[in-house]
Amino acid sequence: MIRAVLVRLVTTIAIVIPILGARIVRGEGMPWIVVLIVAFLGFGTGRIVERFVVHGQTRQRRRAGWALMLGSSALACLYAVSGSVADLSAKIAEWTARDAGPPPPAPEWEHHEGKWLRVSVSASGACALRAEDSVVVCWGDPERGWPEKETVASGLGASIDEIAVTDRAVCARSANDRMVRCGPPAGEKRESARSTKPSGSLAAGATHACAIGADGGVTCWRDAEPDTAKRVEGIGGAAVQLAASGTQACARTATEVVCWTFEREAHAVDGLPSVTAIGVGPVKVCGVVGASRLVCVRPGPAEEVQGFSDVRSFAVGEDHLCAVQGRRVRCRGKNDHGQLARHDLADVGFHQVSGTELHDVGPIATGPYATCAIDFDGDGELVCWGMRVKRR
Repeated sequence: MIRAVLVRLVTTIAIVIPILGARIVRGEGMPWIVVLIVAFLGFGTGRIVERFVVHGQTRQRRRAGWALMLGSSALACLYAVSGSVADLSAKIAEWTARDAGPPPPAPEWEHHEGKWLRVSVSASGACALRAEDSVVVCWGDPERGWPEKETVASGLGASIDEIAVTDRAVCARSANDRMVRCGPPAGEKRESARSTKPSGSLAAGATHACAIGADGGVTCWRDAEPDTAKRVEGIGGAAVQLAASGTQACARTATEVVCWTFEREAHAVDGLPSVTAIGVGPVKVCGVVGASRLVCVRPGPAEEVQGFSDVRSFAVGEDHLCAVQGRRVRCRGKNDHGQLARHDLADVGFHQVSGTELHDVGPIATGPYATCAIDFDGDGELVCWGMRVKRR
């Protein structure tokens, strides 16, 4: 009797502990239905192993029981290890940091009241499209030419419907004439309009911006020389989406993802076929593949980002990324500037942004060290976290 209970208990523990432990490390949580299914799976397998090992009449049946125990335990451990190594390392680093003392507090969240439609973030500041009058409002680091408080960026045209910011300029597209105009985030003077009439999206990196033209081609220009634009060569089809960060920019076509820098022609990115959305960091390219799975390509092969599923939208920073899953936001990566929306600067792998702050997230944007999201359930309020881009 004792042997039967022991075999059943060991089998159940060998299955349940790795699976639930991995979910805790990844920050996936343990809803009661998941706990119930895992417990039922572990207990049921334990009963089968018990019948083979304890009550088996032949050596073959007993061996089959031991093989079932070891195999099910190995599968549970394989699930735990897959995608959890980086998160486990982050947890160990967090525990080690606790031994050295509590981490410093993260910057407070920024709340921008009113209703907002679009937002774009750079290393120096941020700009957002205000719903009530379709104007662009910017704020950021005054030492880098940005207004300290929310300031309307005039001269960008009427009825703005798309914006993108570099470290020192803001570009906006007017819904009236479909022209893109760029200029500094503060002051009245604006540079002349782009010579192309874009029909698709805008994107901006640290020092350059790009737009999709009416024919699906892409034109890019430096923020310091907005009148000197050049067409990107090497894109194998009409671009339908752009993304940019640092010196890198990428476009999604109907069949592939291509990336380039201002000095180099576009080249296809392996590992991101038939994606439905893209996001770009300084060295990383990510895309939504299949049933809303998030896959990233770094210098190396494509890898699925574990813990993200049902991704509605996402944004990539320098060392972190945030995704909207259902109606909520989850972030992962480094947290040295508070970009994971925690209350402190500890690295934790995954972090779900508090539901008390955001309820129904729409557009989301990242800079190198900060993230901004628009909460549609909160009447379109704009919320930002990470390195402060607005001084109080």
